[in-house]
Amino acid sequence: MERHCFFGDIVRLRGLASAEQVLTALNVQRSQIENGLRRRFIGDVMVDLGLLTSPQRNEILAAQSQGVPEECAAGYRS
Repeated sequence: MERHCFFGDIVRLRGLASAEQVLTALNVQRSQIENGLRRRFIGDVMVDLGLLTSPQRNEILAAQSQGVPEECAAGYRS
């Protein structure tokens, strides 16, 4: 079974934003979609809101592209 760690999970686990801040970004993303705007990635929304820097976003994306990031792997161990 393939395992995945969501972008917002990594942000929280790295202490870059709180759960509330991630939820705010998700709500902004949903609101934009509901208003007919194109879907934007949550990392881009978080950068626009000033919650992350572009380098932080890019680092998280790189970690995701290499498999399950270390921060998330502990939750998958049995």
